[in-house]
Amino acid sequence: KMMVVQSAEHRPLKRQKLGPPDVYPQDAKQREDELDDLSVKQGFTHRPQIQDEYGSALNVTLNSSKVADSFNSIIKKKAELNQLPDTGRKKQQINIKDNFWLVTPRSKTAIDAWFKDLAGSKPLTSLAKKVPIFSKREDMLLTLCEYAVPIQRAIWFIKMTAFYQESKVAESKIKKRQQPDLSQDMTLTLTRFLREQLSKITEAYGANAPATGGNTTPGSSTPGGSNSGNPPGSTPPGSTTPGSSTPGSMPQPPHSSPHQGIGSSGNSSSPSCAQLNHNLRNWNYIVQITLFMYQDGLLDRQEFLDWVVDSITRQRNSEQDSVLRVVLPL
Repeated sequence: KMMVVQSAEHRPLKRQKLGPPDVYPQDAKQREDELDDLSVKQGFTHRPQIQDEYGSALNVTLNSSKVADSFNSIIKKKAELNQLPDTGRKKQQINIKDNFWLVTPRSKTAIDAWFKDLAGSKPLTSLAKKVPIFSKREDMLLTLCEYAVPIQRAIWFIKMTAFYQESKVAESKIKKRQQPDLSQDMTLTLTRFLREQLSKITEAYGANAPATGGNTTPGSSTPGGSNSGNPPGSTPPGSTTPGSSTPGSMPQPPHSSPHQGIGSSGNSSSPSCAQLNHNLRNWNYIVQITLFMYQDGLLDRQEFLDWVVDSITRQRNSEQDSVLRVVLPL
């Protein structure tokens, strides 16, 4: 049996003025139905919109001033259309005293509830009604690490803090000669925080280094003992290398090499190992935030790049390569 194909002329159109190709439906008022002296004598003639539709203007002499005037008129008309009309309403002023509140020791309960909502799924529009502001940016970063706030929501909170600082400077009566560069200030804050965490990690590795005479390769359980079947310097399955966590995922504390050989007994429940895991977790988390901010152009890239090169250069000749493994993924 032959398949019956519906006529394209009666097919419903998405746009009333544009029909299917090679199909010209009849309109209520069309030029073909007009009866005047010219159409009666000569019949209906189709007059194209362009006189030379298939020709070329290669050999046509054009007036450059006329083309420039036409182009300028197009640009002027485009600027007029892109300009928003003035509705007469004044721009709504944002009062930083209503939308932001400073963090104090008395507001610890409210801070805990707010950051739990930030780490959860509460809409940011609701959280933006009251945004806590820390007096020190290092405390802000530590709080984000403590509550394990997702990276995108953490960057939103950092942007709100920067907006508060910019609004505070704008409202101050004393006009400074040079406005502070927020991206450079945030870069210095992040590098200072990472430098502090790296210093604590280095101290923890030095304090927990084996006291035996031989050099213990990271990954061994005890000095001079077996490495549980793993080759020296290898990472057992399921372990997490510091700094190698993917963006958007929460960094996990290391469970094995290169941190398995810390201490004489390899017990990860010791206070020093717990502090090391805590510092490594903060390091990995802030590195992820820095990665997103670097890609979005929220940091001084040259300043941060200089700090990365300097950090790797300092750890290059270190006796313990475990610290170098922390910095090298940068």
